Amino acid sequence: MNKFYIDELYNLIIVRPIKWISINVLWKGLDISLIDNVCVDGAPRSVGLIGKVVQVAQTGMVPHYIFFIVIGLSAMIVWLVL
Repeated sequence: MNKFYIDELYNLIIVRPIKWISINVLWKGLDISLIDNVCVDGAPRSVGLIGKVVQVAQTGMVPHYIFFIVIGLSAMIVWLVL
């Protein structure tokens, strides 16, 4: 009967702000938007995009491979000279 509303005050000052921060900032802000989108979903998307780019160069014809080797060596030489 004479509890002086300590539990309600503790709930208002400590529990509710921590619960709000954990739900809105850590869970929805950090976990869903950053970790899920960048790490979990972003890695397969980036691998897929890199695969599509490399697929263009993978023709199976030796002259195309020689062309890409010459382009790569030329880029490396230009980068080293500059």
